[in-house]
Amino acid sequence: MDPSYPKTFLEAIMETMQYVERCRDNDGIKKNDVLDSMENRLSFMLRKMVAQPTSTSFCVFRNDGQ
Repeated sequence: MDPSYPKTFLEAIMETMQYVERCRDNDGIKKNDVLDSMENRLSFMLRKMVAQPTSTSFCVFRNDGQ
């Protein structure tokens, strides 16, 4: 992901799915750590949805002008 652009919803969801898979395979991760991370990730998506106009907050792909 290009750090000069904010994450899209698709990127946030994909990153969250990857995190869940990593947690599933790691018995050393505590349930509270997973829940805290999920709460932060969902909070990010909700803040983005509320703060941006509807047409851009639901953008799935980034338009790179191509």
